[in-house]
Order: sequence, then C-alpha cells, then structure tokens
Amino acid sequence: MTDTTTLESVLRKTGAIVAGVRPDQGQLRTPCEDYSVDQLVHHIVSWVKVFANAGAGDPQPKDPEGQTIDNASAEFERAAAKAVAGYAKLDDDAPVTLSSGSMPAAASVAMMTGEYLAHGWDLARATGQPVEYTDAEAEAARIGLTPLLSPEYRGPGMPFGHIVEVPDDASGLDRFLGFAGRSPR
Repeated sequence: MTDTTTLESVLRKTGAIVAGVRPDQGQLRTPCEDYSVDQLVHHIVSWVKVFANAGAGDPQPKDPEGQTIDNASAEFERAAAKAVAGYAKLDDDAPVTLSSGSMPAAASVAMMTGEYLAHGWDLARATGQPVEYTDAEAEAARIGLTPLLSPEYRGPGMPFGHIVEVPDDASGLDRFLGFAGRSPR
C-alpha cells in the first residue's frame, strides 16, 4: 500500500493555511508569480480534487482550473481526505489518472506532497500565516519530487522555477524551497 503519512500531514497543514486566508487578502501577490492569493487558493483546491479523483479512480474534470469553488476550506478538506483514503488503498505501482495522463500511485503522492508543501508555503508567506511544515516533510517532498521534476518543467511559465541555491547548512524546508524554485527568504 502507498504510504500517505507525510502527504496527510502536509495536506492538513495546507488546509489550515487555506482556512486562514482572509477575504481582504485575495488580491495580494504570492511568491508563485503567476498567482494572486485568490488565484492560488483556486488552484490549490481545484487540483486537490483532481488528485483525489485519481486516487479514488473517479473521472476527472475536463478543465481542472475551470472548476467552481464555493467554500475553499471545506472543499479542500473533503478532497484532501478523499485523496489520502484513496491513495492509502493503492499499491505504489498502481496506475492513477490525472488530467494529463497516468502515473504510478507513489509518484502521484510524491507530486502531490511537493505541490501542496510549495503552494502552502506560497500562500502562508503571502498572507502572513505561520509555516508549520517540518524539515522532515520538506525533505520527503524534495526526495519524492527529484525524479519527477525534469528541467523542462522549470522556468518562466512552468510549474516550478529554476533551482535557487541555498547554503549547505540550510534547513530541510529551505532546501526544498530552493529545489522548488523559491527563495526561502
């Protein structure tokens, strides 16, 4: 069965950040240059539903970003629980279908863990919320994403920025953020 322990913790913490966004913060810019706070929340919630459907074997929406989000916090929480429950029942190599194709369940969990740690950090930074991800979670996310994140997925207009160098003695969270193309400071 696919280990979802780190994913579950990262999603719980990301859910708390989503719930902590105030209505007056929607137009703030985030460290993820393409998104305002409102746009990032929409992206976070839309894609957790896609990952949840993949883990459960449910059909995917034709346009993941075109989904209507009425209650971001509640919808995120429900989809995150569905994702964890679905992936926990799958073997690591079980194929799951995201909107753009199929991949092994363990790879999808790794992708999801990194995605939600990075975007949760983006959202926390933009809205002045505490960042409670642990170094161990960040290291697991970095290690899980490393084989999945080839250079063509980095740079302007891509899901991740170019690697940002961090000091050798950087924390696990800062190493992950640099790997994800964010400046930890």
